Amino acid sequence: MNTGIRNILKDKYVLSEKDIEVLFEKFEEFSVQKKEIILQEGQTDYYIYLVEKGIVKSSIFREGREFIVFFALENEVPFSSPDLTHVGQSLYTLEAITDCVLWRISRKDLTSLFRISYDLSNWGRVILQEWLTASSFYFSSIHWMSKKEQYQYLLEKMPRLVQRLSMKDLSSWLDITPQSLSRIRANID
Repeated sequence: MNTGIRNILKDKYVLSEKDIEVLFEKFEEFSVQKKEIILQEGQTDYYIYLVEKGIVKSSIFREGREFIVFFALENEVPFSSPDLTHVGQSLYTLEAITDCVLWRISRKDLTSLFRISYDLSNWGRVILQEWLTASSFYFSSIHWMSKKEQYQYLLEKMPRLVQRLSMKDLSSWLDITPQSLSRIRANID
Protein backbone atom coordinates (compact mmCIF):
# COMPACT_ATOMS: atom_id res chain seq x y z
CA MET A 1 0.00 0.00 0.00
CA ASN A 2 1.23 3.43 -0.94
CA THR A 3 2.67 5.36 1.99
CA GLY A 4 2.36 8.70 0.17
CA ILE A 5 -1.34 8.35 -0.48
CA ARG A 6 -1.88 6.99 3.03
CA ASN A 7 -0.18 10.08 4.45
CA ILE A 8 -2.29 12.41 2.32
CA LEU A 9 -5.48 10.65 3.43
CA LYS A 10 -4.34 10.82 7.05
CA ASP A 11 -2.77 14.31 7.16
CA LYS A 12 -4.65 16.35 4.55
CA TYR A 13 -8.07 14.72 4.88
CA VAL A 14 -7.75 13.60 8.53
CA LEU A 15 -9.00 10.08 7.91
CA SER A 16 -8.51 7.49 10.63
CA GLU A 17 -6.31 4.46 10.07
CA LYS A 18 -9.47 2.32 10.13
CA ASP A 19 -11.13 4.36 7.36
CA ILE A 20 -7.93 4.30 5.30
CA GLU A 21 -7.82 0.50 5.61
CA VAL A 22 -11.45 0.23 4.53
CA LEU A 23 -10.76 2.52 1.59
CA PHE A 24 -7.67 0.56 0.51
CA GLU A 25 -9.66 -2.69 0.60
CA LYS A 26 -11.71 -1.24 -2.26
CA PHE A 27 -8.92 0.62 -4.11
CA GLU A 28 -7.33 -0.96 -7.17
CA GLU A 29 -3.87 0.12 -8.36
CA PHE A 30 -3.01 0.32 -12.07
CA SER A 31 -0.55 2.01 -14.39
CA VAL A 32 -0.99 3.90 -17.65
CA GLN A 33 1.51 5.12 -20.21
CA LYS A 34 2.05 8.72 -21.26
CA LYS A 35 -0.70 9.86 -23.70
CA GLU A 36 -2.91 6.88 -22.80
CA ILE A 37 -6.62 7.65 -22.50
CA ILE A 38 -7.94 6.54 -19.11
CA LEU A 39 -11.53 7.49 -19.82
CA GLN A 40 -13.08 9.03 -22.94
CA GLU A 41 -15.63 11.84 -22.73
CA GLY A 42 -19.09 10.28 -23.05
CA GLN A 43 -18.06 6.79 -21.88
CA THR A 44 -19.75 5.20 -18.90
CA ASP A 45 -17.90 6.44 -15.83
CA TYR A 46 -17.62 3.70 -13.18
CA TYR A 47 -14.64 4.91 -11.11
CA ILE A 48 -13.09 7.71 -9.11
CA TYR A 49 -9.32 7.96 -9.55
CA LEU A 50 -6.47 9.11 -7.34
CA VAL A 51 -3.03 9.92 -8.80
CA GLU A 52 -0.10 8.32 -7.00
CA LYS A 53 2.50 9.26 -9.59
CA GLY A 54 2.28 11.43 -12.71
CA ILE A 55 -0.10 13.96 -14.19
CA VAL A 56 -3.58 13.39 -15.60
CA LYS A 57 -5.44 15.99 -17.61
CA SER A 58 -9.20 16.39 -17.89
CA SER A 59 -10.34 17.87 -21.17
CA ILE A 60 -13.29 18.30 -23.47
CA PHE A 61 -13.38 18.34 -27.26
CA ARG A 62 -15.50 20.94 -29.00
CA GLU A 63 -15.48 22.17 -32.60
CA GLY A 64 -12.47 19.98 -33.38
CA ARG A 65 -10.37 21.42 -30.53
CA GLU A 66 -9.27 20.19 -27.16
CA PHE A 67 -9.98 22.39 -24.16
CA ILE A 68 -8.13 21.42 -21.00
CA VAL A 69 -10.30 21.84 -17.93
CA PHE A 70 -7.74 20.96 -15.24
CA PHE A 71 -4.77 18.81 -14.29
CA ALA A 72 -4.36 16.39 -11.39
CA LEU A 73 -0.91 15.76 -9.98
CA GLU A 74 0.24 13.34 -7.30
CA ASN A 75 -2.31 12.78 -4.53
CA GLU A 76 -5.07 14.60 -6.42
CA VAL A 77 -8.33 13.41 -7.95
CA PRO A 78 -8.70 13.82 -11.73
CA PHE A 79 -12.41 14.48 -12.11
CA SER A 80 -14.41 13.03 -14.96
CA SER A 81 -17.61 14.55 -13.54
CA PRO A 82 -18.54 16.43 -10.36
CA ASP A 83 -20.54 13.46 -9.05
CA LEU A 84 -18.69 10.94 -6.89
CA THR A 85 -21.41 8.38 -6.38
CA HIS A 86 -23.50 7.94 -9.53
CA VAL A 87 -22.45 6.01 -12.60
CA GLY A 88 -23.10 8.12 -15.68
CA GLN A 89 -21.40 9.44 -18.75
CA SER A 90 -18.01 11.05 -18.32
CA LEU A 91 -18.07 14.80 -18.91
CA TYR A 92 -14.33 14.87 -19.59
CA THR A 93 -11.63 12.81 -21.23
CA LEU A 94 -8.96 11.74 -18.74
CA GLU A 95 -5.52 11.34 -20.33
CA ALA A 96 -2.12 10.58 -18.84
CA ILE A 97 0.31 13.44 -19.51
CA THR A 98 3.16 11.34 -18.10
CA ASP A 99 3.52 7.69 -17.22
CA CYS A 100 1.15 7.35 -14.24
CA VAL A 101 0.36 5.12 -11.32
CA LEU A 102 -3.28 5.50 -10.37
CA TRP A 103 -5.64 4.07 -7.79
CA ARG A 104 -9.33 3.71 -8.53
CA ILE A 105 -12.43 2.89 -6.58
CA SER A 106 -15.83 2.15 -8.05
CA ARG A 107 -18.53 4.71 -7.50
CA LYS A 108 -20.70 1.87 -6.19
CA ASP A 109 -18.12 0.96 -3.53
CA LEU A 110 -17.58 4.62 -2.66
CA THR A 111 -21.31 5.09 -2.17
CA SER A 112 -21.38 2.11 0.22
CA LEU A 113 -18.40 3.46 2.16
CA PHE A 114 -20.01 6.89 2.45
CA ARG A 115 -23.03 5.22 4.05
CA ILE A 116 -21.00 3.42 6.71
CA SER A 117 -18.46 6.11 7.58
CA TYR A 118 -19.15 9.73 8.37
CA ASP A 119 -15.44 10.53 7.96
CA LEU A 120 -15.26 8.93 4.50
CA SER A 121 -18.42 10.77 3.51
CA ASN A 122 -16.82 13.98 4.74
CA TRP A 123 -13.70 13.13 2.70
CA GLY A 124 -15.90 12.98 -0.41
CA ARG A 125 -17.43 16.34 0.47
CA VAL A 126 -14.00 17.91 0.92
CA ILE A 127 -12.78 16.57 -2.45
CA LEU A 128 -15.83 18.04 -4.17
CA GLN A 129 -15.46 21.29 -2.25
CA GLU A 130 -11.83 21.60 -3.40
CA TRP A 131 -12.89 21.02 -7.01
CA LEU A 132 -15.79 23.48 -6.78
CA THR A 133 -13.61 26.13 -5.13
CA ALA A 134 -10.90 25.79 -7.79
CA SER A 135 -13.44 25.80 -10.64
CA SER A 136 -15.33 28.78 -9.23
CA PHE A 137 -12.13 30.75 -8.69
CA TYR A 138 -10.95 29.94 -12.21
CA PHE A 139 -14.16 31.14 -13.85
CA SER A 140 -14.63 34.17 -11.60
CA SER A 141 -11.03 35.39 -11.61
CA ILE A 142 -8.37 33.63 -13.66
CA HIS A 143 -10.48 33.28 -16.81
CA TRP A 144 -10.83 37.06 -17.04
CA MET A 145 -7.11 37.80 -16.67
CA SER A 146 -4.98 38.53 -19.70
CA LYS A 147 -3.00 35.53 -20.93
CA LYS A 148 0.18 37.08 -19.50
CA GLU A 149 -1.51 37.50 -16.10
CA GLN A 150 -2.79 33.92 -16.27
CA TYR A 151 0.70 32.62 -16.95
CA GLN A 152 2.17 34.74 -14.15
CA TYR A 153 -0.52 33.43 -11.79
CA LEU A 154 0.34 29.83 -12.73
CA LEU A 155 4.05 30.51 -12.19
CA GLU A 156 3.34 31.93 -8.75
CA LYS A 157 0.64 29.56 -7.51
CA MET A 158 1.35 26.33 -9.44
CA PRO A 159 5.07 26.31 -10.27
CA ARG A 160 5.35 22.54 -9.85
CA LEU A 161 2.69 22.01 -12.53
CA VAL A 162 4.10 24.62 -14.94
CA GLN A 163 7.57 23.05 -14.73
CA ARG A 164 6.24 19.62 -15.62
CA LEU A 165 3.86 20.46 -18.48
CA SER A 166 4.83 20.51 -22.12
CA MET A 167 4.57 23.80 -23.99
CA LYS A 168 1.69 22.27 -25.98
CA ASP A 169 -0.37 21.33 -22.90
CA LEU A 170 0.34 24.58 -21.08
CA SER A 171 -0.62 26.68 -24.11
CA SER A 172 -3.73 24.55 -24.64
CA TRP A 173 -4.76 25.11 -21.03
CA LEU A 174 -4.27 28.86 -21.48
CA ASP A 175 -6.13 28.63 -24.82
CA ILE A 176 -3.31 30.23 -26.80
CA THR A 177 -0.82 28.99 -29.37
CA PRO A 178 2.60 27.70 -28.28
CA GLN A 179 4.12 30.65 -30.17
CA SER A 180 2.07 33.14 -28.12
CA LEU A 181 3.14 31.38 -24.91
CA SER A 182 6.79 31.62 -26.02
CA ARG A 183 6.38 35.38 -26.50
CA ILE A 184 4.77 35.74 -23.05
CA ARG A 185 7.56 33.71 -21.44
CA ALA A 186 10.23 35.80 -23.20
CA ASN A 187 8.66 39.02 -21.87
CA ILE A 188 8.48 37.70 -18.29
CA ASP A 189 11.96 36.16 -17.95
